[in-house]
Amino acid sequence: MDGSIRGKFVLHQPYGLTDLQTRRSDYDIRIQDCPNATVWPVDEFKIPKPGIAGISGRDGMPIREAGLERGGGVLLSCPQGADHTSVEFRDQEVILGGYIAHHYGHFLLESLARLWGYRDSSLPVVWAAGRQFTDWELSLFDLLGVARNRLIALRQPVRFARIHVPTPGFIIRRNFHERQRDALAVTPCAPGKARVYLSRSSFKSRLFTASGESAVEDILAGRGWQIIRPETLPISEQVAILANAAVVAGIEGSAFHTLMLCAKPQARVIVLRRQNTNANYDTIASTIGLDQRDMRGWVVNDPADDRFATLRHPAKCAARIIELAAS
Repeated sequence: MDGSIRGKFVLHQPYGLTDLQTRRSDYDIRIQDCPNATVWPVDEFKIPKPGIAGISGRDGMPIREAGLERGGGVLLSCPQGADHTSVEFRDQEVILGGYIAHHYGHFLLESLARLWGYRDSSLPVVWAAGRQFTDWELSLFDLLGVARNRLIALRQPVRFARIHVPTPGFIIRRNFHERQRDALAVTPCAPGKARVYLSRSSFKSRLFTASGESAVEDILAGRGWQIIRPETLPISEQVAILANAAVVAGIEGSAFHTLMLCAKPQARVIVLRRQNTNANYDTIASTIGLDQRDMRGWVVNDPADDRFATLRHPAKCAARIIELAAS
């Protein structure tokens, strides 16, 4: 199973990454064969706190491509010289799934980053997890065609006879490989006439909250727009709505990443961008070919705490969304 898989790696460099940080961006993804290797589960994977987890080879040294990479560094990696002689041994051949993130967007982008390597395999998929999967995470595997009985979420270190390690097909804010794009795109698109607004106004988040959005929603609803609250819907229903929409708009957020589950989405996408630049949206848009229009300057951070923001001039903002949807 070891060997390179040729394909284009799409690199995005919108904020001046150094040569060191970008030097691995043009390589061919592969599945690395690792005999007698040990999986070290993370105790608790919370964004963005670094941790100790990963896979060590038979020599006890970390396998770099099994780590969780972001930009120019590895966030999660097992310690060098890890002693695997006393851990449980399973005479089993498996393939690495990765790590389980709590956050919906990071689960799509990072936890599933190796999907291209295991979706069509028959091997068990092992996770350096620290916990079991939630119901919504399992429903996502159902949608992607990965049988639940293949998933092994480890809470203690285990040494396996052989582990296959796929290169991540997505590295946040940097790369999105076409093989990963194709593995995620499982829902056919049949665009209709629906104009959809992805609402955050009722979503309780510790990471970001914007006031003033309800006024925009009221105006759009009065013009026939469908106001969707993604957190209240099963993932399969969210995907079906996006796959059949003519226009999708909203404040920048993880709900837009659900478009990756659509095969060649045709909707016009209007994103009210936040002040803190996040290149993931540009990476995804160019890789899957989104007709994306960005609205900048409407979402303004609280100077004292950028977790809070205000949506400025709701009436003008709604008018601009309607204009972009029609142009």
